[in-house]
Amino acid sequence: MSDQQNLEALLKQFDTELSISIELYEKLRRNYNFEDKESLTILSFYACILEYSSSVNHLVRIGHFNSIHSIHRLVLECSVDLFNLLDDGNYLHQLLARTNGRAAETRKNNAAHYRSKNINISVDSLKKARNENLQDSGYDDVLNISKQFKKSKIKHLYSTSYDCLSYYSHSGCSILINRVSNGKEADVLTNMPLFKPNPSVVDLDTINEEIGLLKVLQMEFNSKNVPRP
Repeated sequence: MSDQQNLEALLKQFDTELSISIELYEKLRRNYNFEDKESLTILSFYACILEYSSSVNHLVRIGHFNSIHSIHRLVLECSVDLFNLLDDGNYLHQLLARTNGRAAETRKNNAAHYRSKNINISVDSLKKARNENLQDSGYDDVLNISKQFKKSKIKHLYSTSYDCLSYYSHSGCSILINRVSNGKEADVLTNMPLFKPNPSVVDLDTINEEIGLLKVLQMEFNSKNVPRP
């Protein structure tokens, strides 16, 4: 199978899984109790994943392959939180502790900006909210990204995908990688035009992983009989 045939087959599968996932989301949205913070948070994370995945699908269709890796990294970050929310009733407090902790740090580092906008949320109040949520979560501290993955059902994706994507998205080497074509004897750095015409192996792996995550999340929701009464 050629790269183009492989891409077309993946896109057909991608469309199918997106359609199934969006239909599931609409079912969940009709039945969720939006007065329940945990349910609302779960649905919000699922919505973000589907929107990001739809963006990846669109970018691939118009040949903008280089943009999909940063978005897929966001999909993984949302997915790891969603899996943990579904598995751990206390994880929402862990998530809120992380959010308030980051907000406190931002508020502290940008005090003049907040004063100029008459935003009166204090660093102390945000730290207090962080500590209260952390205590309610049953965790000793806010989990970093590697520990979030380790706790989740997709822990294998930290070393096989997320860590690599972090390098690929943040490192200047990705500028060169995006200009590599696969030769018969070795990969060759080429002076190719904007918007490379064909996806790389990394691009195809990213698309395939998007499809896999959509499938696994469908099974996860169904196995937990979500929506909840």
